[in-house]
Amino acid sequence: VRLFLLSKHYRKPIDFTRQAVADAAKGLDRIYALLQRIERLGRGPEKADAVEAGEIWRRFCASMDDDFNTAGGIGILFEAVHDINRLLDEGESAEAAARAGEIRRIGRILGIGLTGPESYFEQVNARRLAEGAVDVSEIEDLVRQRTEARKQRDFKKADEIRDRLAAMNVILEDRPDGTRWKLNT
Repeated sequence: VRLFLLSKHYRKPIDFTRQAVADAAKGLDRIYALLQRIERLGRGPEKADAVEAGEIWRRFCASMDDDFNTAGGIGILFEAVHDINRLLDEGESAEAAARAGEIRRIGRILGIGLTGPESYFEQVNARRLAEGAVDVSEIEDLVRQRTEARKQRDFKKADEIRDRLAAMNVILEDRPDGTRWKLNT
């Protein structure tokens, strides 16, 4: 809700709908997914105050100085998320990590992105599970079946299980320490 409200200018009317809030939640997921991606590269969270002010921070401050334009600031934030993901795709992890520090600094000002990404996604999954959207035991069973199929090199069966989980809005992350899953928003 906070991100939804901040993405609107305070002088403009707000059209509060479930879809608009859901879209804001997806945006927050994108921010946390980027932060998670940075942390997995071994680039942990830096202290927001220690981050050098770069172009992202300067543009954000200019937006905020322009009649407290939080909507413009949120736009700059999402543009930065897109650019940092592109840098990571191109293998520029040092530059991406530095820019992600600016995102953390902006998040501290806006009150978003304050928890760690792993904790955030655990909370999101727990909330969705509490709503009864999915059956955890069924998902865990399917993940075990897929892992076993992969061990037996039955990739067709593994792909079928992955597709079945995807239809349930479950995203799989294969890691060296095993397969993790999370719910897609």
